[in-house]
Amino acid sequence: MKNIIYGERAFPKWVIFVIDQIIISWALSLSFFITMQFEFTEILRGPFFLYTGLFLVLSALVFIRMRIHTGIIRYSNTEDIFRIFSAVLITTALYLLIVKAFIIPYTHLIWGKISTIALLNFFISTSVLIVLRIG
Repeated sequence: MKNIIYGERAFPKWVIFVIDQIIISWALSLSFFITMQFEFTEILRGPFFLYTGLFLVLSALVFIRMRIHTGIIRYSNTEDIFRIFSAVLITTALYLLIVKAFIIPYTHLIWGKISTIALLNFFISTSVLIVLRIG
């Protein structure tokens, strides 16, 4: 039965990459919603899409560079968990650096809770990505 459901092959690398990016975008959106207390009109009126797009581009670049998607999910170990933790940490740090150094000064798109959103996103996305590997 297990072979019928899962098959003999592992998931292709691009499928793992896409799943990781979906999890990261979901976690960032959830972080925005929790931090902004589910005020959807306020969130969608603000620079939500710019900040989300920037985070997804950064996470894609960091995840490809650190080769997060190349591991076989069934055989994940503590080294893979540490790489996921490091990749999300680097992405979050780069994101905050770029937002505070370039986006806010040049576009004047100020979102006062961006640090809280990034911190919450770090914990949510790291947890879900690690649980996916462990599960």
